[in-house]
Amino acid sequence: MASTPVSVVPSTKDAAIVRGRLEALRMIRLVRGYSLKDVAGRSGLSAGYIQKIERGEIKEPSPHRLRRIAGALDYSYPQLLVLAGYVDDDATGSSPEAKGLGVLCDAIGGAGLDDAEAGFLAATLTAYR
Repeated sequence: MASTPVSVVPSTKDAAIVRGRLEALRMIRLVRGYSLKDVAGRSGLSAGYIQKIERGEIKEPSPHRLRRIAGALDYSYPQLLVLAGYVDDDATGSSPEAKGLGVLCDAIGGAGLDDAEAGFLAATLTAYR
């Protein structure tokens, strides 16, 4: 049985959804208690580059850089590829919990939270973990 190849080009999903999901990286970082400087040091990427991804200013970050960010955040690389729009949820065989995270990321990313709101949400989610 042939397996479906994983695309290395973002899918044709709505660009705003992908941008919103990438902006959710900030929430993932905050919930895990990492600063931009922490993630930059752990990934070998600049804090400015990571911040641009979080703000949605970099529309198609390369998969190899996403792999470094995933490692720095202790986050699933396949799920990060889903957030970036490179693969669909179904292609990763995501668990219901991981798919739920995608929905949460869509909601958070599209909300345009300021730093105070993001910090409050991160603290609230951390308290419930």
